[in-house]
Amino acid sequence: MSGRHFFWLDGDKTVAASQKDYESLHSLEIRGWKGNKLTKVKLTDSNVVEVDGIRFETVMPERVLTIPENLSSSYTPVQFGIQVTNLSLFPYRFLFFHLLPELIAASGQKIQRGYGRNATRYPKLSDFYWLQPGEHFTFFLNGKLCWYEAELTLSGRDKSGGIWTFHNLKPGKYKVWFLYENQKATKEIQRGEDKGAKVEYLWVGSVSTPFLEFCLINVLPSE
Repeated sequence: MSGRHFFWLDGDKTVAASQKDYESLHSLEIRGWKGNKLTKVKLTDSNVVEVDGIRFETVMPERVLTIPENLSSSYTPVQFGIQVTNLSLFPYRFLFFHLLPELIAASGQKIQRGYGRNATRYPKLSDFYWLQPGEHFTFFLNGKLCWYEAELTLSGRDKSGGIWTFHNLKPGKYKVWFLYENQKATKEIQRGEDKGAKVEYLWVGSVSTPFLEFCLINVLPSE
């Protein structure tokens, strides 16, 4: 990760920054095509919240996404998720098995998320992430931006095998966030290969991560 670089346009210049420099920016301006017009996209960073010594951060490595061609084989990969940092004095476990993204349009309206499944996966002991004090972990959901029945769609799977979908998206700004919640400090795995195993020291609480802004842009028209 330390060698990864990010690129954006600053006027007529292409600017490169390390991931550390990128993450230290309070805002990022990116120029892209929306329809036939060159637009400036300003992405703001206020994506961290702390609850009882546990810091939750909305993360998205690529926040300007190119809308793919309207072909069945074309898509743009999308990745977003949660980074959790344990700033408390105690170790905790976290389970992101049913973590789902929430989207808000530029108008402020929450976009309805579809959900279904054609398979089911059950948690294993390895799905419970153990964080000692001072440690952090980033959990990503992978999705894709593509066309489905003439609608621009963003979809992906959660860890349980469920499929989440947002339909009828348009070029422009969006905000993504997550609701993470757990009500019990101890759980027993009910099904699957680790059935009967007892998991302790789970963090208990409910938190909504702050919004993180991203943008969908059309590709540069070919000459």
